[in-house]
Amino acid sequence: MPAAAVPASEQTRAKSQSSAAEQRSEADGWLAKTRASLPQHTKRDFGTPPEMPTGPMSAQLTRDIDLLFGKNLEGKSWKPEQTEALARLASSKDPRVVWMLSDLMRIASDPRLLAVLTFAATNLLGVDLNPERHWGSTVDVLIAWDVPAPPGYLDAKRNIYTLVEPGWERIFAPGDIDWRHVSW
Repeated sequence: MPAAAVPASEQTRAKSQSSAAEQRSEADGWLAKTRASLPQHTKRDFGTPPEMPTGPMSAQLTRDIDLLFGKNLEGKSWKPEQTEALARLASSKDPRVVWMLSDLMRIASDPRLLAVLTFAATNLLGVDLNPERHWGSTVDVLIAWDVPAPPGYLDAKRNIYTLVEPGWERIFAPGDIDWRHVSW
């Protein structure tokens, strides 16, 4: 059919589809070049992970984790002592605790809380995290680096997620589950 006989809306749609196809082609080319510079099966370079402590945490860090992710969460309010505990946690040099921060990021809706959690995660991981994808960019790094779960992680995760649905408490039971990869 001659172009003059094709309705204007069809011509616009055809141009739009052509433009979208060109953009996909350019993006595919860029992606192919980027992937060529990375080891096989790698889609993105996440850099070098920080030192990963092993074993138990210090008594102070354990108290701070309890203050942040223990029964205090049931009150659903943030107190000054929790802010102080988060500051100590952020300077602890133990990236394992970022798993707990990421779980809280997942359910938090207060932009101020998300900002301080992201700041703490950024400090502990030593990378810039996408402020528009707090949870996603944090978890991407944790998974890419295979950051181990911290001691007491299951209890903290249970306390965080039962804020959303108390009935989920029975789900968070010890077993052969890698709780780092379970989310809502």
